Amino acid sequence: MLCCAHAAEFKAGTFVIRNADRVQLEKAAKDLGIKVHSTNASLSVKTHPLAVPRIALVHNWQNTQNDGWFRIPMEELKVPYTYVADTWLRENQNLRDKFDIIILPPMGGGGPAGLSAVLRGLPMRGDPRPWKNSAETPNFVAPGLDSTDDIRGGLGYQGLANLERFVRDGGLLIAVQTSAALPVAGGITEMVNVSDARAMQVPGSVVLSTIDDKKSPITYGYDDKLYVYFRQGPVITVGGNFGGPGPEESAGGPSRSSGRGTASDPDVIQARPYEPPEKPVKRTPHEQELYVPEDLPDFARFAIPPKDQQPRVVLRFAPEKDLLLSGMITGGNEIAEKPAVVDVPHGKGHVVLFTNNPMWRGETMGSYFLVFNAMLNFDHLDAGSAPVSNK
Repeated sequence: MLCCAHAAEFKAGTFVIRNADRVQLEKAAKDLGIKVHSTNASLSVKTHPLAVPRIALVHNWQNTQNDGWFRIPMEELKVPYTYVADTWLRENQNLRDKFDIIILPPMGGGGPAGLSAVLRGLPMRGDPRPWKNSAETPNFVAPGLDSTDDIRGGLGYQGLANLERFVRDGGLLIAVQTSAALPVAGGITEMVNVSDARAMQVPGSVVLSTIDDKKSPITYGYDDKLYVYFRQGPVITVGGNFGGPGPEESAGGPSRSSGRGTASDPDVIQARPYEPPEKPVKRTPHEQELYVPEDLPDFARFAIPPKDQQPRVVLRFAPEKDLLLSGMITGGNEIAEKPAVVDVPHGKGHVVLFTNNPMWRGETMGSYFLVFNAMLNFDHLDAGSAPVSNK
């Protein structure tokens, strides 16, 4: 982008304000501590409009601590949002009519048990359990907080279906840490897997990630690297495993393609001359994840979503040797070079999955704007996407 008589280059994500009142703009910039540049030149760069999204922040009725850490920065920064319960999502089908963005902070534990707890919530046994002010409990609910006639039931299958429809109709669903398993297990994403770590231990550490997609609106304004707070998981992988065996299954690994002999025997089919295996093609994790071999059978190719519906890795953990900055981590190879933030199209909308907690206890301000960028560009997250090469 060129500015005034001097050439000035601005990164993707620069805000362009047209026909602004200069006095008001300069006052706002001074109050916010930011720089503005003015020009009367005709701008030829690609742009898209930014909206003021309608945001819902979700809580359940068992624990509001994790969503509370999202509420604090959003309220301090005066980001408007509506505080809604998982039970409310279950009871309201047309979520897209009310919101553009729904944020699922970490809710429940990991694994199938945690996912089951999110869907089931408090058991529907006995009488309704209200959470509201009454003569006996006049101080349960302060202004701006949530209340209900019955806290039982959780999100439920109907709530999950309502979330799927919300995304399909153009909404953005942001799912953080343990909540990332919900849209994946619920069928709202394709070519994404979320699992618990097998042996990795990360009680709470600062680790290095790299920007994997510099053209994604979610990374606007970021440099090549970003240190993020990470605690225990989950582990996200992307792809359909169409590209052949991974490193642990290739020649020399514990598995043998013929299934014959012991681990110390040459992998030779009896009565046939030995043919050394072709050297595997070296691909980066980014290239390997969505690689589709040319000889893939048609019945398998049919299952692959179109390129514009495939997941887009935005942020990726660094290689294991560069991973840890502060804290402790064992078994870091489970997340090394794997996705940290993934943007998955679904219908007209998107699901953005975070393995890290971008708003953790008011101490991760460097990753706040991953969330804010996603929200500001919720209806233009396809910007900068490029066709995925199969070669």
